[in-house]
Amino acid sequence: MDGLTPPPAWMDRAPCKGQLDVMFDGDKADGTDEAKAICAACPYAEPCLRFAVEHGMIFGVWGGVGPATRRKMRRGTLRPPRKVAECGTVGGYARHRETLMEQPCDPCREAWNAYRRQRRAETRKAASAA
Repeated sequence: MDGLTPPPAWMDRAPCKGQLDVMFDGDKADGTDEAKAICAACPYAEPCLRFAVEHGMIFGVWGGVGPATRRKMRRGTLRPPRKVAECGTVGGYARHRETLMEQPCDPCREAWNAYRRQRRAETRKAASAA
């Protein structure tokens, strides 16, 4: 980053946080499969890639795309891949909130609430087992 732009809020919640050795492996020209697998499951992959291209990030895997491919995107010779989380999923809920900066639709809100209920039940079960 340029030091002037504050990092987006989603960066603190991204699954890659704290995995610098995987995401910034310098041995590969366009990233590693391990880093790209982390990005594939991330609900923030699309804004992450957009951020990296807009801010000229030249190292590491951002949004599932390595530096060589991002260079082509910046030059305009390659368009960014479109991976849009579908409505009615937890990823869709995050997309509404983080990427589109809007209130989630009803199917996304229902998916989020179901996910939270499941997590609470798992937490209670683990606490009672201890």
